[in-house]
Parts: sequence; C-alpha cells; structure tokens
Amino acid sequence: MKTMRILICIAAALLFYAGPAHAQRLLTTTTLSANVAATDNVISVTSSTGMVVGQLIWVDWEVLRIQSLNGVAGTSTLINVQRGVDGTGARAHDNAERILVSINNTDFHNTDPDFGADCARGVGQAAVLPWINTRTGTIFSCQVTTWAATNVLPITYGSIPTSF
Repeated sequence: MKTMRILICIAAALLFYAGPAHAQRLLTTTTLSANVAATDNVISVTSSTGMVVGQLIWVDWEVLRIQSLNGVAGTSTLINVQRGVDGTGARAHDNAERILVSINNTDFHNTDPDFGADCARGVGQAAVLPWINTRTGTIFSCQVTTWAATNVLPITYGSIPTSF
C-alpha cells in the first residue's frame, strides 16, 4: 500500500510539472570582425559555430547565403557568401555588426508577423525568434504575448534606403 501511494505521488508530480513544452528556437548570432564592402564575397566573422553551406545570414538589411567556409565550422572566420539574396541589396557593413544565422531557409520572412494573434513564445509565428522582415528590415521579438519591433533605419514614405 505504501508503494502504491508513492507511485501515485510520483505520477501526480510528473503530471504537475509536465506542462506544455514549447520548443522555441533562437537564431544563431555572431558579429562581423571586419568591415565589408558592398562588392566583397568573403566576410570575416567572430565565430562560425553552427554555420553550414547553404544557410542564410541576415546582417544590416541584407540576406546572404553561405557558399563555403574557409575551414571547419566553428573555427573558420572567413565565410564565402552570395550577396543580396531574397531581393535584398548588397551593401557595405561595419565591423562588429550583428549577424543572425538561419537554421532553415524559411527562418527569415518578407512580411510582418500577424499582430492580431498573441505571440506565445515557442508556438506559431513565435516558434523561431527573432522574426525578421527582410523587405522592411524590421526585427520583431515576442514580449510575453505581444510583438515588439525594432528598425535601425528611419523610414519615410516613398524612400529607398541607400546607406546607414
């Protein structure tokens, strides 16, 4: 009888702590370790941990595709890239600029998230964060249940940004 009571208590504890587990995935982040000209096809990064050929990189309003690593992922700091992917334009980038690296090529978007829905972390549109709109350069984060947006460039109606 005592064993049964212990088993019931263990089962109850497991049910209590087994709430919904939402697997939120954060994009890998690193920084540039040198300035990049708009015509450069090789970028220098502080870390290439987790990077593989074919992945997309977001840096300063531009999407780049990793073409090759000059060494082993995690140790290589020189990355060969295809510039201006997904309709973005190749542009110059400053040293220490933040880089976000996709895991899946669907991690970046050309639309805003659905503001009509809650952004419960780890589910739906908030399953991968941050949400990046590559068309506008806006980066969205999920603040508990509401979307918060940041954009480093001032946008005016009808303008086309050419530099930062």
